[in-house]
Amino acid sequence: MKSDRDILQLVIIFTLLILLIGVILIRKADTRVWNIKQNDPGIVVLNIADDKVIRQQETMVASYYTYPFHLRHTANGEIYDMYDMTAAHKTLPFGTLIMITNEKNGYMALARINDRGPFIVGRDLDVSLAIAQQLDMVRDGTAKVSINVLYEPE
Repeated sequence: MKSDRDILQLVIIFTLLILLIGVILIRKADTRVWNIKQNDPGIVVLNIADDKVIRQQETMVASYYTYPFHLRHTANGEIYDMYDMTAAHKTLPFGTLIMITNEKNGYMALARINDRGPFIVGRDLDVSLAIAQQLDMVRDGTAKVSINVLYEPE
């Protein structure tokens, strides 16, 4: 049978192991790795630098959309998931990756264009609920944003 000292050592080792795993997970979450749902799901790693931006900032008004569109088909045939990092734009090609910056607070989000819209005069971009939360625009409903096009499919 194990002594109290052996049990205490095991508890300390187990605790340190749990803390180490927590630190690793936190550091991993801080890396700029995004799961961008495409036809072939996978992880896309982006190293965003100014020389990689295809088109520089364009300022526009963004809104967000949730129900009743959640789990319905988008213009490109995908099922809209308001918890994905996606957006609707009137003219950008499907699959375009954009970095959206909320002009009011500087918060940023990476989005993939998978739908058309918005269809309300004065609005140029519709974002998913996940992006609206990341940009802190849910309460206001709309936000003045700037976008940088990072990738456009050919």
